[in-house]
Amino acid sequence: LYNAFIRQLKHNIEFSVKIAEIGDVEAMKYAQHPFISATLDGCLENGKDYVCGGAKYNFSSITAYGFATLVDSLYNIKKVVYDQKSISLPELIEIVNSDFKDEEVSRQKLINNYEKWGNDKTEIDSLAIELWDLFTQEVAKHNSIRNGQYNAGAYSMGIHVTEGILTRPTTDGRKAGSPISNSLSPVNNVEKNGITAILNSIAKLNYDYAMNGIAVN
Repeated sequence: LYNAFIRQLKHNIEFSVKIAEIGDVEAMKYAQHPFISATLDGCLENGKDYVCGGAKYNFSSITAYGFATLVDSLYNIKKVVYDQKSISLPELIEIVNSDFKDEEVSRQKLINNYEKWGNDKTEIDSLAIELWDLFTQEVAKHNSIRNGQYNAGAYSMGIHVTEGILTRPTTDGRKAGSPISNSLSPVNNVEKNGITAILNSIAKLNYDYAMNGIAVN
């Protein structure tokens, strides 16, 4: 299951790069910004607009939101299916795909019985570290058509609400249509050990490949 997740993650990053390339091509054709470019190092020297790759610092980005929803969901699968073996994966899938219809007890167990990221707990924080490294380092393998490297980021600016409307239920107990976690923040209402614990969990992540920046609310 985890290997399948990794393949899907890589596929979606590659797909995002292809979408971004379409946007870059259209920007080069129709959306150059000479005034902005005049203020950026490299553009005047190179005689190129920044959307054409003229700037000295020329990276592109793929930005994440819903990270904590992912961490909590995969952690729950690990605990209930593989560690405790209290339910099979097909049974869990059926419960979640029903949007927890007539399964409120099961949903509350998923919400309350297992650790959630953002509480400075070693086991789930270790999973978060691994998932964050997978995402950020996979993004960094790609270059844009402007010859700049892709950098990962994590900020949602409210888009996590819209994405939640379009996202099926998740194994952390979140129902369909509800917001996914915002930016690089924990899922709402799961933080039980105070703001220092939240920051401790977040500080354990490696930001060497996340040069597009993060937000924590």
